[in-house]
Amino acid sequence: MRIVTNRGLQIGDVIVLDISAITVEQEGAEAKNVPAADSKSLHFNTEDGDRVLSGFLDSIIGRKTTLWSQPSRNTGKHETI
Repeated sequence: MRIVTNRGLQIGDVIVLDISAITVEQEGAEAKNVPAADSKSLHFNTEDGDRVLSGFLDSIIGRKTTLWSQPSRNTGKHETI
């Protein structure tokens, strides 16, 4: 395995992610952490597609940054991850 930094994420890449999640009961309410969703140093093979979370792979392909937006399963609104 080698580290690649000069391009966006592509199918066939393996990435290491730190993931966390929050919930917001209603607009303007305080966000709450979801401890069960926290994962540090998760190895994700992009060839596994959307087996982890529907739409997840499409939201990260081509990205070079460390933050991106993923639609919430409950509201359908995009939230920064």
